[in-house]
Amino acid sequence: MTYRRLGDARRVVGPDERLAVIGQTIGQVVREGGCAMVGCATVADSQDTYRYLRRSRPGDPQALVLLHARFPGWVRELRTGWVRRALGPAGPRPDQLVVVTTSILDTSLDIDVDIMVSDLASIARLLQRAGRLAGFHLAWQNTGRRLQ
Repeated sequence: MTYRRLGDARRVVGPDERLAVIGQTIGQVVREGGCAMVGCATVADSQDTYRYLRRSRPGDPQALVLLHARFPGWVRELRTGWVRRALGPAGPRPDQLVVVTTSILDTSLDIDVDIMVSDLASIARLLQRAGRLAGFHLAWQNTGRRLQ
C-alpha cells in the first residue's frame, strides 16, 4: 500500500494507494449497510479520506461524517454527540454510517461499529479502536441492522 496525499480532489487515486484501500475495505458498508469507522493518523489525512470517500461512494451524503479536533468546539460537540447517540448502545442505529475521524473517538466514547479501518498507530490506540468493534453485538442481534 502506498501513502499519498489526495491534493486535488479530482485526482485519480491508484488501486494500491491508502485511500483506495480504505474505500475497498468499507465497501461492504457502502453496498450492504452497516456502520464503519476510519481512524486516521492526522487531521489532514482525515480530511483527505473524507473528501475521497465523499467523491467515490454513492449514497446518502448524511451517511458519511467527518469528526476531528480542529472543528470549532460547538461543531465538534454536535458531531460527537450525534455519533455517540447513533452508534451507542441505545441507538437508534443508522442503517448506514461511515465516520472518518482521528484519535478523538479513541477515548471515552461507548460506540460500536461493524468495520474498523485504522492508520498505523500505537498498540494502545489500536486496542482502544478494536474495542469499538461489535461492542453491542447482542443488543443489535437479529435487528437486521448489523453486518453478518
